Amino acid sequence: MNYLKLFILVVLLATVTAKKARRKKRIDIEIVSKNSTSFVARFPQYKRIKAFFVSISVKFLADAPSDYVADFVKSDMKEGGYYEINAANSLQPGSLYELVIYNKKKFSSLRSMDFYTDCDEYSFQCMNGRGKGAYQACLEKTSLCDGTADCRKGEDEVKNEDGSCAVSVPDRPTIPPPSPPPADAPCILAHEKAVRESTTPLPECDENGLFSAMKCEDEGLFTCYCLHPETGEILATQPDFSPFVHWDFSDNCQKLREAAPKDKTA
Repeated sequence: MNYLKLFILVVLLATVTAKKARRKKRIDIEIVSKNSTSFVARFPQYKRIKAFFVSISVKFLADAPSDYVADFVKSDMKEGGYYEINAANSLQPGSLYELVIYNKKKFSSLRSMDFYTDCDEYSFQCMNGRGKGAYQACLEKTSLCDGTADCRKGEDEVKNEDGSCAVSVPDRPTIPPPSPPPADAPCILAHEKAVRESTTPLPECDENGLFSAMKCEDEGLFTCYCLHPETGEILATQPDFSPFVHWDFSDNCQKLREAAPKDKTA
């Protein structure tokens, strides 16, 4: 019986020691600033690990599940031994995101945290509308004083003594649809030719009618290609493509596309 007590004591001590060690290695994330579309944070340099990946991903909007879409951002060493995480103008207003710091060498998670982006100026932000039991974090003008409480504590339905709505937001400006790319854009012409000749796969074009930066194919190993913007010529290849090589290949592809001769013909 004494041996059993000793064994239990040793296990408890080992568990407490392990927890303390994990807390000691914990990476503290400091939120520098955030708004409806951007998020800036930083974390101190971790001496034993010199290479990090940072992932910012959509998690949930209030209590409604959303597609899990990874949005990778670069972390650069700054003065004072800090890495800065900067997701500029790439996030959605009023959404819940998960930030994860990875050990680049081992592809293991070192720290994660959740954060909400703010609502934009044209929507009403529920003061108590986040967390378990919430409905929506951001409301359009049409949802204010419509007889249905969308915020958890009904602050979107508050009225003045004369019956007018006590809360309001500016009208959202109408955004004209984007102009279609010119009909003689190189990728558009290549796409039409591929359709006529029943050639697959069809070229992927961007909003300007140029060839998209990258195309990926599943050929046993997931392989991605960097394409010339005007000819679709392959400028670089990344075999066995994964999110963990996304940054370097994407950055290199952009540089190659910018340096590519603009007067090339297919």
